Amino acid sequence: MASLTAEIIDFAPLFGALSTTHSDYKFYQHVRRTSCRVRADDEYSFPTLGREAESSLSLCGERFHSCDLLQLETPFMKPPSIMWCLFMLFKWDIVTAMFTKALSDLLQFSNPLLLRTLIRFTEDSPKPLWEGIFTSLAMFGTSELSSLMQSHYYYLMYRVGTRVQTCLTGAIYRKTLRLSSSARRSKTVGEIVNLMSIDVDRFQQISPQTMQYWSNPLQIGLALFLLWHQLGVSVLSGVAAMIILFPLNFLITMLIRNCQVHQMHYKDERTKIVNEVLNGMKVCRSDQLMRHLSKLSLHLLIIPTLLYVPPE
Repeated sequence: MASLTAEIIDFAPLFGALSTTHSDYKFYQHVRRTSCRVRADDEYSFPTLGREAESSLSLCGERFHSCDLLQLETPFMKPPSIMWCLFMLFKWDIVTAMFTKALSDLLQFSNPLLLRTLIRFTEDSPKPLWEGIFTSLAMFGTSELSSLMQSHYYYLMYRVGTRVQTCLTGAIYRKTLRLSSSARRSKTVGEIVNLMSIDVDRFQQISPQTMQYWSNPLQIGLALFLLWHQLGVSVLSGVAAMIILFPLNFLITMLIRNCQVHQMHYKDERTKIVNEVLNGMKVCRSDQLMRHLSKLSLHLLIIPTLLYVPPE
């Protein structure tokens, strides 16, 4: 069984690096055939994260806590900034992801330029064959390299998001254990549970999208620059349409945000009501159990009395 799981682990990176249908089919076929032979006794032979990965996750929480304490001791940083602390913890991963994303975006725009060169090669007067071959190979290479850079960018950002989620979950749990009685009364259990299970999880989900704040303007600027050289003044009509759509997107985003706030409020109320119902059920069951035990104890006291035979 260990060899089968090792084969799955060795084959899994191909699934993340390649996006072709053939590789996806082969990967899932291998997993399906292997899972059919897995028994319940093989559960303990599955691979784990390992001591290095587990210590890395625990180290992230400890470093985040120490960074938070350092900000509390610094006089000019009040109140402490969580975002700044997270950036200082994972700055090298974030900077590496930024360069990877920038390279991927630039390679995406190089493909149309190479396609224009290839079209001119076929239309103009006869040119050396090696120019066409080189242009075709360059198009293939830029496409593959852009795909690899984008996959590596998502891998880096999802890893950062997972570590951020670990740090914040540990910080909330540590803070919850140290809450005073007055502070505990101001926050319900439902709010704390939603904060740990929903709000913190959003950091992991939006981590790959944080780079869009500078990546989208870069892509729009490069696209407008290339279109200006191809179409001229006609590009301004597309710019006007984008400007008109910006307020509409802003209004839709605000409506979705308000709906999410109301949804979270209802989730808090639902968690509070469910906890109250469960506590009431516990009280009722305890009361019924005590009544049953009292009757049982009474019977146990009566039976020896009835069966008692005085000595002759």
